[in-house]
Amino acid sequence: YRKSGGHAGCVIGAWVYHRALLFLTHPVVKSDGWPMFPVVMLGVFVAMVIPACRNLERRWQALEKGELNDAGLHTRFATDRVKLWLAALGIPVILYVIFTVF
Repeated sequence: YRKSGGHAGCVIGAWVYHRALLFLTHPVVKSDGWPMFPVVMLGVFVAMVIPACRNLERRWQALEKGELNDAGLHTRFATDRVKLWLAALGIPVILYVIFTVF
């Protein structure tokens, strides 16, 4: 975890997620009434991901302290990192599709 930059991976993943939301989803969120609605929705979507990233960091810290050897630890860390990046890139795309279709 520490050797692979686990904390930095979460931070960068959250940053990419935020930027993807900002550039993909924010322009298509429309509001007929309240003009701040897209900005508030952006904040809500970012706030929903922060606890998940924190839980992932706690999991990595617990795995690092556990009894796994380096190979098992590396495999789990790599799997979690792939999931993090799929979510960071996939959720904004899914929201973009939802907001453009509906």
